[in-house]
Amino acid sequence: MNTRLLDIGHTVMHACLAGVVLLPWLLFEAAAAPSGAGYRETVIAQVPVDETSNLVDRLLISDGAYNKTGPGTLALAVSNLTIQGEGRLVVREGTLRVQSDANTAAAPAPRPLDVLANAAFWVDATTNLITVSSNDNTYVDAWLDVREPDAEAPFAYTRAVASFLKTNCAPQLLSNAGPDGTFPSIWFGRYASLRWMLWTTPAGATADITGICHVFAVHGVFQSYGYIFGAMSGNPDFHIHDFGNGSLSAPLWHSSEWSTTALRQGRTYLNGEHVDGTLVKPNMGWQLLEVASDTRTLHAANFFNDRNIDFSALPSHRVDRQPTGPMVGTHYAGGGGKSQP
Repeated sequence: MNTRLLDIGHTVMHACLAGVVLLPWLLFEAAAAPSGAGYRETVIAQVPVDETSNLVDRLLISDGAYNKTGPGTLALAVSNLTIQGEGRLVVREGTLRVQSDANTAAAPAPRPLDVLANAAFWVDATTNLITVSSNDNTYVDAWLDVREPDAEAPFAYTRAVASFLKTNCAPQLLSNAGPDGTFPSIWFGRYASLRWMLWTTPAGATADITGICHVFAVHGVFQSYGYIFGAMSGNPDFHIHDFGNGSLSAPLWHSSEWSTTALRQGRTYLNGEHVDGTLVKPNMGWQLLEVASDTRTLHAANFFNDRNIDFSALPSHRVDRQPTGPMVGTHYAGGGGKSQP
């Protein structure tokens, strides 16, 4: 369980970005937290005596506990309050004033830069792409972390590098994402297209990122569903249900595969809604996928390759830069790559 003490005058809200963000365990710190409480979190918001704090950002309590303490008053508009799942808003001391208003949409959520700065890996389809052009198409040879200061070695952060082990075609850069179809995306081809990207350390070794607590990805599902977060060895924690065909009619995660134990112990969200990923299939089109682990954390080492196990050609997804959804982190999406049982 994570406990955070908020500086009520400097709270920010988790926001979605383009690309992907992997957040390590116990990431949140006091005064660097969003306005809300996530899975297995307890947030303490203290308001001093004779003070009224007007919370203008959205307050999202999703399967966590948000405790208002101190003798002062915490005030917010009803349109900015969202409680999901087993979320709890508890007044331990003082006053909570929820005011009616005419707004039907929640306030926009600013990016939680303090949180993102500590991400284990953060990529965005709008920046830090190393590309090549061929026949009027643009292909992505490497996808650098958003925080990477230079596109040339030596590198400071983990990066994703296109693999040409089984194909000479890298993932393709497109402009087809977002509500108006103009945001950039990275397309990995159809399921089992053999297009994938290996996560690589600054020194050039495989970056098998362990201890993953939260994953956020905005991605497009159009023709199939694949291994968005793949493994090179060990447990393939993000094991999809239909590993033979990548069918869109199948659930997100495998319901009985031993490797999905950590995934099933945690929580999966689609567009901010808590779902059972072993029963719910992916939505068609662009969507926000989020995974929060429990005490047993997750690991991954690539985009769209499951342990170098190949299948014949089938469908896919993409990577997107879509400003949507309430939660932290970032999001991306993709398609083909290698597959596995």
